Amino acid sequence: MDNRARRMVNCCTKVPPFNPHDAPEVRKRCNDDILISKNKLIKMNNTPEHDLPDLDMGGSSVPTPIPSTYVVKTPDVPSSIDQTVVPSPISPTEVDKTHSSTCNIPAMNENEEDFSPDDSGDEYRPEKAKRPIIKRRQRSSSSSSSSSSSSSSSSSSSCSSSSSTSSGNTSQHSDSILSQIQPFIPNEKTIPVLRIIRHTQNEGDTAHSIIEKAIKKAKKSGAIYESDQYVQVIRSAKKKGNQFIVEELNFDNFYDVKKLTDEIELNTVKDVEGNTIKTSDIRVIEFRKDNDAVYRYKLKPRYQEDCHSEEMANRGNNSKRTNRSSPSHTKRDTERMEQFRIKKGTEVVEANRQRIKESMFAGVDMEEYNRLAEQQVLQSKMLSVTSRGVGVGTTHLTYVAKQYDERIRVPNIYAQFRAYLALFEAKLMSVVEHFPVVPRFSEHINDHSGLNSEFLRIIRTFSFVPAPIKRIVDAIGILKHEDKVYLPVMAKSPTTNEGLIRPRPESTCFSNLRETVVALSNANTSINVRRRYHENCAIPGAIWENHLLMNPDEIIPGDYTFEEGLRNDIMIVMPYLNRLQKHAPK
Repeated sequence: MDNRARRMVNCCTKVPPFNPHDAPEVRKRCNDDILISKNKLIKMNNTPEHDLPDLDMGGSSVPTPIPSTYVVKTPDVPSSIDQTVVPSPISPTEVDKTHSSTCNIPAMNENEEDFSPDDSGDEYRPEKAKRPIIKRRQRSSSSSSSSSSSSSSSSSSSCSSSSSTSSGNTSQHSDSILSQIQPFIPNEKTIPVLRIIRHTQNEGDTAHSIIEKAIKKAKKSGAIYESDQYVQVIRSAKKKGNQFIVEELNFDNFYDVKKLTDEIELNTVKDVEGNTIKTSDIRVIEFRKDNDAVYRYKLKPRYQEDCHSEEMANRGNNSKRTNRSSPSHTKRDTERMEQFRIKKGTEVVEANRQRIKESMFAGVDMEEYNRLAEQQVLQSKMLSVTSRGVGVGTTHLTYVAKQYDERIRVPNIYAQFRAYLALFEAKLMSVVEHFPVVPRFSEHINDHSGLNSEFLRIIRTFSFVPAPIKRIVDAIGILKHEDKVYLPVMAKSPTTNEGLIRPRPESTCFSNLRETVVALSNANTSINVRRRYHENCAIPGAIWENHLLMNPDEIIPGDYTFEEGLRNDIMIVMPYLNRLQKHAPK
C-alpha cells in the first residue's frame, strides 16, 4: 500500500456495519461462504456455477431495525490500524452445531432445490431465475477496499483473484450499491489497495461525442420511437474505421442487486457522533475481514486535501515558481493594465475639467453654473397622423376576399371598419401614455375621451391582423431625428359656438365616430364642412345625397358601446380573418 492510500485509509471514520449482538453470525459469515439474510441462512458453497439463488429474498415483512452505531474516530494525523485476531474458519458441521435458537435463524435444508420454509411460512426456491457465475471461494482474514476513484484487486498463481472497481462519476448510484456488497467479496489472500486512475464522467469522450452527434442527426430526419432504433444509429455512427460493436441486452441480462443490499442492511445512516452519513460525499470505503464489526469511510474534503498536498509534494520546489508567460497570466495582466488605464484616464479627465471650469467661469456663481451644467430634457414635438388609410384598407381587403374565393363569408363592412379603427386608436393611446405632452398643445389633441384600460384589454383579443391594416398600425411610433423626438398624435375635431362638432376626414377615430356621422347627417351642419368631408370621405359603405350622410346608424348605431359593441365586432371579424389567412395571400 503506498503512502497516499495509507494516509487516506488511516484518517477515515469507523462505522459498525451490523448490530454488535449479531457478532457470531457476522463472524460465521466472514469465515465461510454463508450469506445471512433477515430470517434465512443461505449456503453458497453448493450453488451450481451458473445458478445463483434469487436475490429477491423472501422472509418476514417486518424490516429489521437499523442497528445502533458505535464509531471509533481516528485522528487526522496518520496512524496505524488496530488489527484483531480472527478465529479459525468454522466448518459446515460446526455451523450446523452452533446454529441454535439463539441465532434466530431457521434450519436450512441441504437440498439446494428445496429450502425449508421459515417461521413466516414463505418458501424460497432458487430455480426461479438465472444469475451470473459465482465461483466457490473460502473466506479468510483479508481486507478489501472500495473507492470512487480507485480499484482494489489481488492475484496469485495458486488462488483466484477478486477485484472491485468503481468509477469517479458520483452521479451514478452504482457506487452506493457496490459498497454494501463489498463485505461479501471472498478471497484467499489479502487484497492490496491499488490506486489506478480511471476516467470520470466526461461528455467530451470521442465515442460519446460521435454517438451523440449521430443521434441528434437521426432525430432531425425523423423521430425515434423504439429503443431498437438506437442500435443501428450507434453502429453506423462512426464513419471512418471499424464500426462500434453494440451488444443488445434483454431483460434477462439485468439483475436487481439492490434487493441484496436491502437484505444486508449495512449501516449507512449515522455515525457515532450522530452525523448523517451521505453516500455522495464518501470517496473511500474500507472493509477489513480481520475486524468486521466496523468499516471505515473517508469524506470528500480530506480526500481533496490529501490529493492536493501530495501533488504539491511531488512537484517539489518548482511549484512555487509562476510561469508569467503562460496565456492565462498574460490575459490577466492585460486586463489589469486596461483597468488601470481607464481609472487613471478618468482621474486625469476630471482634473482637467475642474481646471477648465475654474478658468472659464471665474467669478460665476456655482448655483448658476450647476443650472447650466444640467442635462436638458428634450420635449417631444407633435406629429399629426390620420386614420384615412384604415377605411381604404378595409375596402381593399373586402374586395380581395370576395374576388379570391366565394366560399369566404365576408362580414359586415361597417363592423370591420369599427374594429380596425379601434385598433388604430389603441396603438395611439399606448404610445402617447409614455411621453409627456406640452400643455399648450393639449387642447388641440384628441384626448380619446370615453376609452379606458378595458378598451385596451378588449383590443388585445386580436390574434391576427391583415397586412393592409397591420402596415398602417405598425407605422405609428416614436420618431427620433436630429436629437428631436416626434410624438404621433391625432388632431382634435373643432367645434362651433353652439358646441356642435365640425368633422374632418383626417381626424376621424373610433372615439368620435358616432359624433362625426351624426354631424354629417345633420342638415344644420355647414354645407362646406359636409362637402369637404364627402370629397375626402374614408368611411367604407357611406351613402351620400347632396353632401348629406344618409346611413349614420349603419356605420355605428346610436346605442353602440365598446364594452359590448366592439367585443361583438371582433368576434365577427376574427373567424373571417382566419379563413382569409388560409385561402388568400397576405
